[in-house]
Amino acid sequence: MPKQVANRREDKRQVLPKSLSAEIEFEGPDGGRHRLPLTEVSAVGAAFTMPYRIAGIETGAMLPDASIRLGQLVIQGNLAVLHTTRLSGSAYSCGVQFYPKSEEDRNQLSTLVSRLETLLHLSS
Repeated sequence: MPKQVANRREDKRQVLPKSLSAEIEFEGPDGGRHRLPLTEVSAVGAAFTMPYRIAGIETGAMLPDASIRLGQLVIQGNLAVLHTTRLSGSAYSCGVQFYPKSEEDRNQLSTLVSRLETLLHLSS
């Protein structure tokens, strides 16, 4: 994984309908394992919602052993935090760069994003 993270997005993220129950799971800087709602995904990044601020999740933090989960599909990788943004109350949104662990994971992510683009385009 890279040492520095540019805080800008050059790809189009697909907003995921809540009905898909997509999740992201990772090991946090606090030592805990977190499984949170995935709200957006692209070929290189993702966004998820945290119900509260998790200690150590800040711009530039690296989150190892991550997985994107959508039904039976599990895509393994690592995360680099690009930003955290306060939503309402104690909730936060977190944008991350996603680094697939293998070529197979990269292909699965690419296929997922293509299918989402098609599905979401057809429904609009």
